[in-house]
Amino acid sequence: MAADVPLLSSYKRGFVRRRLFHTFTGFRILRGTFPAYVPILQIILWVLPCCICLLSVLVGGEEGDVLAGGGVLCLALLLSSLQLLLWAVKRRSDGSDGGDAGGGNLLNDEDEDGNWGGVDSWARLLPTKQWKINYVLHPVFAGCLSFISSKSLDLDQATLLLGSVRGSLLVGFSWISYTVGVQPLITGTIPETATYRHVDLLDLSCLSRPLHLLIIQVCIYIGMQYNLNGDVVFILFILHTLFPLVWTLGILPGFEPTLVWLSEQLIVFGLGGTKTSRLDRLGFSLVLSIIQICVVCLLKENLRMVVIFSSLSGYVLSTNLFGLLASLGRCKKRENHVRDMSVSYDTGKSGKLGNGSVSSGSVAALQCILTHTINMLVISLLSSLLSVQSTSQQRTGSSVVGWTVVVYLCLLTIYREMKKVFTLFGLVRSPVYNAKPNIISTLLNHMYTVLQPSLGAYLGVVYLMFLISTDTVLHTRLGDGFWILQVLELTSILHNFRWIWQNNDLALLEISVYHVIKLLQEEAVLPDLDSWILLSGMEWLVVTSFLRDRLTQLLEKLYFILVLSATSVEDRVSKRPYAIILFQLNIIFFPVVFLFVLISCLLSSPLLPLFSLPVFCLSFPRPSSFWPSVDGKSTGISSDSVYYDQSAYPIMEAVATYLKSGNLGVLQPQDILLLRHEDRIVWIQIDEIGNRYVSMVLRGLELQETSCHTLEAMRIDDILESAFEKKSKLNHFWFHSLTPVTELEVEMYSDTRNLLTGVFTSRETLEKIAETFLESLVWHLVRYAASAKEGEANNVEAHSAGDLVVSFQEWQGNDDPATNEEDQAKDEGNIKLSASIEGLNLNSWPESREPSPWATRPGTHVNNPGRQKLASFGGDGYLRRRESSESSLFDGIEGEEEDEPYFPEIRISHTVKQEPDNQDNLYDISSTLPGIIEPRSKEKFPVSRNSLADQLMLSPAHRPGNLSRESTELSLPDEWLESVQQWEVGEDWFPNTFLSLCIRKENEVAAEDRILLRQYRGLAVHVFHQVYSPGATPSAAPIFGPVHAYRSFRNVAASQLKQNLRMIARDAFRSAVKIALDKVLIEEMSADELYAAFLDLQNNWFLGTETDPRWKSSILSGVKNLFSLQKSESLESDQIFYKSHILSLRPCKVKVGKLCSEVVRGLWSSLSLELLYLTNDDDERYSIQAEERVLRNLTVQAADPPLGYSIYCSGYTSFSR
Repeated sequence: MAADVPLLSSYKRGFVRRRLFHTFTGFRILRGTFPAYVPILQIILWVLPCCICLLSVLVGGEEGDVLAGGGVLCLALLLSSLQLLLWAVKRRSDGSDGGDAGGGNLLNDEDEDGNWGGVDSWARLLPTKQWKINYVLHPVFAGCLSFISSKSLDLDQATLLLGSVRGSLLVGFSWISYTVGVQPLITGTIPETATYRHVDLLDLSCLSRPLHLLIIQVCIYIGMQYNLNGDVVFILFILHTLFPLVWTLGILPGFEPTLVWLSEQLIVFGLGGTKTSRLDRLGFSLVLSIIQICVVCLLKENLRMVVIFSSLSGYVLSTNLFGLLASLGRCKKRENHVRDMSVSYDTGKSGKLGNGSVSSGSVAALQCILTHTINMLVISLLSSLLSVQSTSQQRTGSSVVGWTVVVYLCLLTIYREMKKVFTLFGLVRSPVYNAKPNIISTLLNHMYTVLQPSLGAYLGVVYLMFLISTDTVLHTRLGDGFWILQVLELTSILHNFRWIWQNNDLALLEISVYHVIKLLQEEAVLPDLDSWILLSGMEWLVVTSFLRDRLTQLLEKLYFILVLSATSVEDRVSKRPYAIILFQLNIIFFPVVFLFVLISCLLSSPLLPLFSLPVFCLSFPRPSSFWPSVDGKSTGISSDSVYYDQSAYPIMEAVATYLKSGNLGVLQPQDILLLRHEDRIVWIQIDEIGNRYVSMVLRGLELQETSCHTLEAMRIDDILESAFEKKSKLNHFWFHSLTPVTELEVEMYSDTRNLLTGVFTSRETLEKIAETFLESLVWHLVRYAASAKEGEANNVEAHSAGDLVVSFQEWQGNDDPATNEEDQAKDEGNIKLSASIEGLNLNSWPESREPSPWATRPGTHVNNPGRQKLASFGGDGYLRRRESSESSLFDGIEGEEEDEPYFPEIRISHTVKQEPDNQDNLYDISSTLPGIIEPRSKEKFPVSRNSLADQLMLSPAHRPGNLSRESTELSLPDEWLESVQQWEVGEDWFPNTFLSLCIRKENEVAAEDRILLRQYRGLAVHVFHQVYSPGATPSAAPIFGPVHAYRSFRNVAASQLKQNLRMIARDAFRSAVKIALDKVLIEEMSADELYAAFLDLQNNWFLGTETDPRWKSSILSGVKNLFSLQKSESLESDQIFYKSHILSLRPCKVKVGKLCSEVVRGLWSSLSLELLYLTNDDDERYSIQAEERVLRNLTVQAADPPLGYSIYCSGYTSFSR
């Protein structure tokens, strides 16, 4: 990456300056040609609300406040009426709904050039709103805000409390802030740097600034009315005056992210729930938690009932209620409808259930319900027993259980760290990783899998019950404390009893920390915090949970700062000229940077690196999921998405299994895993962690289509190879955002691509293809005839294990029109010439002293001497290329596109001379081979002497009566045999032995029927001649060249064959190519091995092109192997390359690494600012360039649409653990 890559495109700089001014002042600078009254109207609309409020101050008292609110309300209603009128006019004029004029899509919100005037001027000054109800709600809100502003920004009270000069200045600047903040309600949306959605369908962004003003003004009014400390009111006024700057910096969140963020923080740290990206689950959990609090408040007089209800309700709410109900519904549906099907687990994403029966899903659901029921009974029993113990027993039990929790946590931590490839914060290789399993390790694995989901939670529940019994502060507050303190105490009880099941790993850590600190306080090692702030033990656990989360964010943010700063200095290729200066400034102003880190940690907001440079700013608080939602769709459309679609469910299932066994360590919501297998990169984001379940989202990234992607993919390979293949003792890539964790074993496709140019073009291979084609034809014809007796002759099975049966009518739709037209012609006994023969100029036919050159169809560059290609046979048996300065008929044949229609071969002349009276020369064929004017030789195919009766028996009209009963079961259709003209072939090149073997496999008696054998032999040779050329033999196959073999693999052009027979010929040729390559590259096959090979191709393979829809359906259905041929041409040398593509479904080792979540969130915040506010969507911008340490390009790809461009997204999927 070059160092001169711009941070911001030059054509965007003027737009960014105007947008920043619009954000800071609320006044939009227009571009283009517009009338003089347009800016005057803008100024009037900008100052009019403030003027109305200031004029009402002269009236004074309550009347002035009401006048201010009413005046702004009337103004806003008038403008809303005008907006509705403009919307109706526009809808009537152009037929649109006018909804897009509101600028809802921020990605398209660019300044418009052009002429302004008439209705268009008003439409741009007063853009319409997305929801029509906002034409009423926004004016009402503006009137209320003006009323509050008139009461709170009172000059007399401000000067009385703050002094005349200070109060006057603060009130004056506060009215400017009011003018800027009320503009979204009066005119329209103002672009915000704190943008959350790219499309604001509900006009929620218009409420953000007024809500900020309303909250601070209410606080100011309360402070002045109750004569609070003047310093407090002064700080509130300062904040009010700084609102325009704060809005421009993007520190304050909008209306929607504020609600979601507050709800998430309340659920996690107040009620003990889990973070989630789904708004429906977040709202549902919040409602249930509020009901839980209400019930506990009613039971506060009975502490035992509070404990029992809290423990039971906490257990229930920590489970996956949505998934459990969905599983029960699916089980009932499966029992009523199907026995084996793909199911949607929790979110509608499909995944194959294995080989279970109908009752497997029901048994799993019942087992899950039984487990939950037993756990709830145990919890109830523990609550009843422990709450009646004596005080001395409770204190002793609390100490014993506390140290048991500490020891148990230490053992769990050691076990999980040893299971990862690198331990001690990812620095040192684990000594027992990948060690040979023994009895002890197997026993430990089994014990961890069985006991960990419940044992740790039971220990935590017992400790909490002992803590409640011995906590005097809790009993005092619940007895006669203030009602707010009682609610807080009850809420802390609910939080802890739910948190111990919701996230057992972190809950045990918090209990251990609290227990150790409490012991140190009793030993006077640490000061007693109760002397500073009096909290109960349950409340201290809630505080510990909050501090643990913020401390984790602090460490990750500091790591992010160090990595990004070092990256900008170290990379000499992409280093900016001022990188050293930025690094030095970060060191000098580290206290300021650290203050930013503390504030961002306190608010749980990402740290914003401007343009992904080490220039760190504050960002607005937003939910931990970062993006509004995941819709399960991807922005990129790629043919490679099918590979992710097939492997998504097995990968996520393996992640859940390894998480359950402790191999992935401790994962928390919004943690990110990066998986690598061959050329595939999988991005998994953990969405929820709960009681025996985990929810995640999988994204598939593009398969190395760009240079930036390739650079970062190579660094990923280096990191993972160093850990898993080179087995480094130390993590040499510790200063990277990716840390290797473990390897998964997943059943997915392994991709193999081989270059076949030197093999596929050789004479030996082409002959093998032709020879194997005859054998494949025989095998397919016998299999077809055998299936006819079972009533399956109307369909031909495709070469797949997924039961992909393609009807001949469907296949007919893929034929070329020219082929279909030729197929309709009746064969009247004369051999028809190819349709392309009429355009052939024999005078320009090139002379050749070589053996027969390839022939397909005339090239499209006949008059271009520079693109002549002529292939010939060499003495070594391989095909060589020859350039000629003369015009060639074969010019351009190798450079054709793969999807071009295939034209039949050129037949120069072909005569058939029949001498029925002479049995010695029954079939004397004089043939001119393609590409040669004069015949090279006349070949007589030897035939056996047969009587006239034998020939009559081969006539289709007499065939059924001449076959035995056993042979009729393998008889061929009459319509196929009617087109056969040559019944006897040379014994030296036809696979008679293999024919007998194939028939013998089906029927021993039929294999002795001479007439049946002749029928198969004659039809196979007929099809062979249609695919190649009449009179051709396998030894002459190299004449047609690899282009003919490649095109026949895609779709045979035997126009005179019937549709179903042509289908069989195509499948037979594809099988022949695969088997012939195996013969050439591996070894020859005996007849029995060849038969088994064809059977394996039919049962376990799909052979075809990647553009065939059945290729994708075969992958999704789990066909074990897929094979295709590809052809490409070098633009520099015009050389043709042939490649094979093989997919094999097998257990694969997938390498797993964990990304630093704060690095990802920081890069995403920079991306959000660039695209949603600056609209800097240049593909060559600096912030999208490759950066191997932080994987910047891949992180941008994995962002939510439309900012990211992953090629696959699974949506939310839940698994039990």
